[in-house]
Amino acid sequence: PDPAKEVIKDIRLALAGAAPIVVRAKPAEDILRGKPPSDENLMAAAEAACDQASPRSNSWRASPGYRLDLIRNLTQRAIKAAWDKAAGGEKATS
Repeated sequence: PDPAKEVIKDIRLALAGAAPIVVRAKPAEDILRGKPPSDENLMAAAEAACDQASPRSNSWRASPGYRLDLIRNLTQRAIKAAWDKAAGGEKATS
């Protein structure tokens, strides 16, 4: 396999619903750019995305901690799905 083809060449991450306005998670993008989508790299990017988020506290809907867990998990799932789709794998679902 060609190692150059097994890295994330470019990525854009935007978080909607993670703050009062849509937030671009540039630190998370920087963590992944030029690296393979390993579990370790995805977790680091997800943590960086959480650092960019400022979820609202709403006792009727969800706590900030729960929302951060969602951001962490959905960020990893979305990146994996996008990688699979870009690699020509199965139809990506998130």
